[in-house]
Amino acid sequence: MFIFVLLSILVESMQSSSTHTKLGCENSTLSLSCPPGFYVSIIRANYGRFSISVCNNYARPDIDTHCSSQQDSTAQLRKMCNKLDICHVPVHSDVLPSVCPDTPKYLEAQYQCVSHIEVAEEVRQRRLPHLGGNISDLWSDRNVMLN
Repeated sequence: MFIFVLLSILVESMQSSSTHTKLGCENSTLSLSCPPGFYVSIIRANYGRFSISVCNNYARPDIDTHCSSQQDSTAQLRKMCNKLDICHVPVHSDVLPSVCPDTPKYLEAQYQCVSHIEVAEEVRQRRLPHLGGNISDLWSDRNVMLN
């Protein structure tokens, strides 16, 4: 029994640290989620269109596939979802960057599930002072000019 529990925790941890990719068609809701004790960390997102085959129910051949808002979409999803265990994103131009007005769009999001311990460590590391150079120079008198 103990080995089974240990293995299931290990498998969950391995799955959580892998990269997840989810797609949501325009006017739907995209849900990103992580297991208990883990939080969403957005790697990359794009609201627009790179593929003619995704979210193209009518097989339209005339769709613009050079429609990107990767930088703005990534920033928006990071604000909305990072450090949450579940995030529901409305896939719509009212929420996401408005690009390519006549093109049916979809949202592609890549994320990892990061443990709350990793998030806490990242915050702790950001709060530490960053000293430039070698700290021993602070205590050394070799660079002191004498009159």
